[in-house]
Amino acid sequence: MLKELLVSEVRVNLIKFFIKNPSDEVHVRALGREIGVEINAIRRELDNLSNCEIVLRKPWGNKIFYRMNLDSPYYPDLFSFVYKEEGICKKVLNSLKNLGDIKYLAVSKEYLFGRPVNVLELDLLIVGEPNQTFLENFVSSYEKEEREINYTVLSEIDFINRKKKVDSFVIRFLIQPKIMLVGDEIGFSKLV
Repeated sequence: MLKELLVSEVRVNLIKFFIKNPSDEVHVRALGREIGVEINAIRRELDNLSNCEIVLRKPWGNKIFYRMNLDSPYYPDLFSFVYKEEGICKKVLNSLKNLGDIKYLAVSKEYLFGRPVNVLELDLLIVGEPNQTFLENFVSSYEKEEREINYTVLSEIDFINRKKKVDSFVIRFLIQPKIMLVGDEIGFSKLV
């Protein structure tokens, strides 16, 4: 999808690299080795990305290092774009037709960042009436290929009631950073 939205494959690969490595400061040559593209193409795209303030330039000696601008207004959207193209998000989006009647579906950003699975943390919240057999097979397959994921399914009525009662389980998920895969985030997070 990003390749269709952004005309430069080099730019897409740079954005993916910086989103997945947000604190890394990297020199052009290291980026060339990392994404397998010639340095001139990388320099051109780094100029474009730094002009848009998506990446920051940091001169150090006779070299320039680049890193993701976490304060960029585009960062959250780029993060969502990148992670919707791989892992659990991509698998969910490719399986929506088979998942059934879903009103909301969200994935924790902390899970996407690699947070270890913890019984106290919810990684995936599904609101609606999914096809339970398909969902169980989907999760089982994902966990065999990738890693464990904690998920919960709530009916829309149960979800609304838990929000009204300020249920800590639901509220904790609502206030954490997440990527919406199905539904409107405003409606999802609204308490009443």
